[in-house]
Amino acid sequence: MLLELLLASWLTAQAGVSTVEAELALLPRPEAGVEAMEALVLRGADAVPSLARVAGSEEADLLSRGRAVLVLSRIGGPEAGAALSTVADQRGSDSVRIWASAAEILACDTPSALHNVMGRRGRIAGLDGAVTAAAMRLFPGPSAESFLVFSAVNGEFGSALLPVAQTFSTASLVDAMFRSRNSRVRFQAAGLLGARVSDRAAIIALLVDHLNFRYDEAPPWGAQSLMLPNLRYTEDEARELLAALLPWYLSLADDPRQQRRAENVVAVLFELANLGPVPEEWSPDEVLRRYGRAVGFDSVREIQRQVSP
Repeated sequence: MLLELLLASWLTAQAGVSTVEAELALLPRPEAGVEAMEALVLRGADAVPSLARVAGSEEADLLSRGRAVLVLSRIGGPEAGAALSTVADQRGSDSVRIWASAAEILACDTPSALHNVMGRRGRIAGLDGAVTAAAMRLFPGPSAESFLVFSAVNGEFGSALLPVAQTFSTASLVDAMFRSRNSRVRFQAAGLLGARVSDRAAIIALLVDHLNFRYDEAPPWGAQSLMLPNLRYTEDEARELLAALLPWYLSLADDPRQQRRAENVVAVLFELANLGPVPEEWSPDEVLRRYGRAVGFDSVREIQRQVSP
């Protein structure tokens, strides 16, 4: 193969044709084309204009165009990136457009660059693998929040981004669900946690830990609505969560707006804990008198010690 490549290069050089063109001429050859690709990669930016011409040519064979795209992606840099973008924008062969788009995605070196390319390409079939690979590289963890922000604004690529979301730890997802100020991030985190049924014990332990905060401080979720994952809680699990949540709920007596935000979650937990619905007209004190003991509070004084600064 190497001898064939060298011979072709020498012959074409004698005819006044550049060595780059000789290497391009070998791209459709199954074995010699592989050697030519390596030689073109070594040429770097000098080979980009010729490679761009082959990749974008409707007259070139499909193998040569695909290999030209691959070489451009390996060379990298602004010129090669611009060439790939131009090929991906061309009408014509869907295969070449997909290859160029995938190469463009894989070349992204920042989340913002990936977002921009994904926005331009839209939902072209066949790009999910490239999006997954690029996102895996750009969002290594351990915090899930930055990835969930990215995922929230690129929802059309949800299936491609799901494998990346699954790499984040349960603890990082719980932290994002409680602490993020972005409601879409919190919603996504809750949904991902709800799908981790096999990890329910660890999730519930983390939920209780986050709910058992000091009541003279702001809650971990700040002024946002409290979210919990849909895990089909057992009665005992619901009572445990309710016992952790009830002091905060009762501490909101002087903040009706915030208390209304808590009511949906509290009402669901009351139902799951088999304590019946909470009548709308009941005051927090009435809730405590009726249900405090059922979730572990024996007296008003005990809960007031937790609620008071």
